[in-house]
Amino acid sequence: MMWGRRVVRGFTLVELMLSVSFIAVLLLAIAMLVIQMSAIYNKGLTLREANQAGQFISSEVQRALNQTYSNAVEVAELPESQGGRLCVGGTVYAWNYPGNNNAGFERTDAINQIGNPRSSNVRFVKTSGTADQYCQVQSNGTWIPLPADATELLSSGNANIAIHSFSLDKSSVAEDSTQTIYTIKIIIGTPNTGLITEGNSRRCKADNKKDDEWCAVNEFNFTARSGNREVLK
Repeated sequence: MMWGRRVVRGFTLVELMLSVSFIAVLLLAIAMLVIQMSAIYNKGLTLREANQAGQFISSEVQRALNQTYSNAVEVAELPESQGGRLCVGGTVYAWNYPGNNNAGFERTDAINQIGNPRSSNVRFVKTSGTADQYCQVQSNGTWIPLPADATELLSSGNANIAIHSFSLDKSSVAEDSTQTIYTIKIIIGTPNTGLITEGNSRRCKADNKKDDEWCAVNEFNFTARSGNREVLK
């Protein structure tokens, strides 16, 4: 009886190399896709954190201005432009601008300090007090330190959001000396100043892609009306 022989043919070396190359390219494409998706996800989280912080601060300041008399509002910055304070009636807001380093918000030359021992990590805090207490520069060119119970309104979070610029312009209401319109501009974003342009119009640098997913900056403009009667000092 004749038994048929069964020939088993394997892959050639060329076929194996082509298969391995295809799998390597496929894995590389999947890895690049995952990295790109992760960068987009991180960018979205950073933008959302900056927008939420800006909206919260804008609402907080606007509400405070709407509930006070116009002659009880005072905003002050020291010449070094390291930070500022806003006194609205019996409420005081204080903030430090991020330093000129790329490591984050930490800075040693902050002008707004809290308690004893003093902290230089003030981002945007709220406390009780008057302009005479906290918005008047002392004879030595400094401010009175903020009380230890000052409340931080900007949590560090993943993006370490900080105030980059704060301005307040005052305009009188026509034929009404008892009310005042305030125009407020706040620039808020991540503290890494090495990724953000300088000047009044700040934005993430288009030519600097390093850690771009962690860079976000936004400008918030709003108005507030204060006072239904003027109380003379």
